[in-house]
Amino acid sequence: MRIRATKDQIMNAFNKLNKEYDGNIYISVESDKGNFNRVRLGTHDADGLGSRHSWSGRRIHSACWHVYGRFFDLLLNSVDGVIIYSWNQKITTRSDNWKDINIGSLILPVYMSETCNNC
Repeated sequence: MRIRATKDQIMNAFNKLNKEYDGNIYISVESDKGNFNRVRLGTHDADGLGSRHSWSGRRIHSACWHVYGRFFDLLLNSVDGVIIYSWNQKITTRSDNWKDINIGSLILPVYMSETCNNC
């Protein structure tokens, strides 16, 4: 995802988030074009709090839908003018956040909110 906020602002939101998930979340932040940073959230333990599984049920070290949604809420509440681009969506307000998407197929739909392991 791409976020228009400083690295310090991103890390402040992340530190609050990680406390809620017992330190199982990790973050990768890289500078991108302009005032944007590329951010990825993952989990240390694929069975731990905040982890998710793929549409097929395989455990993966990616953060779940709830982790991302909570992270976005923390940023939106603490950073004025923050812009988040995730899953080809522009998120600038809380009403833009928490939109569930199908990561399965038309025949076998699986929504992001259904792939959480321990939320």
